[in-house]
Amino acid sequence: MLQSNWGGNYRNKNNRFIYKEKLDSKLKEISQEIKISESKLKKDIIKLRKCNVDGDIKLIELTKDNKDNPVYILNYGIKCDITEVLKQYVTINNVALKILKNFTNDNMIRIYLILLYRLRNGETCLTQEEICDKMGFSYKSRKVISDCLNSLENLGFIDIRQGYKEIVATKKDGLNYAHMIPKFYYKLSDRYLESTKKIVT
Repeated sequence: MLQSNWGGNYRNKNNRFIYKEKLDSKLKEISQEIKISESKLKKDIIKLRKCNVDGDIKLIELTKDNKDNPVYILNYGIKCDITEVLKQYVTINNVALKILKNFTNDNMIRIYLILLYRLRNGETCLTQEEICDKMGFSYKSRKVISDCLNSLENLGFIDIRQGYKEIVATKKDGLNYAHMIPKFYYKLSDRYLESTKKIVT
């Protein structure tokens, strides 16, 4: 994604592209950046080429440009005609992706992807149990989730608001008592862009 381009012959499509020759020349550099072997990277690219949604949307498609040069198309998805929203996919812009790659780990990126989808319509109440479930983690791993969420907030990717819900229960003696249960509300933020803004004087 970070090595790809926008424009050229593909300016009017909902995707980015990278020429196969360029990608091949960058494989070693990319594998070092994301800390995997070059052979693993090649296998992962092959896996991505095989992935599609409902047999319709390919994640990565190897095709040729009008000069017969092999080129990879990185598909974002298909836009809904009514809402203009991309169906099936969530996307991370290049600035966010670069920050996530340089300053976070796999778990934080996965959680951010989950939040991009869940919070797409605005602030939402989520439990750590829900996020653990989406991540395929045991609830015992909620401390990892909590640390990742706090880091995403500190980096400016999300905003977290704490609220409370009153629970009324009856004791054995028949008396009712109330206690407050904390609830956490999340919304997407673009504060991470602040560090990239330049002041023009």
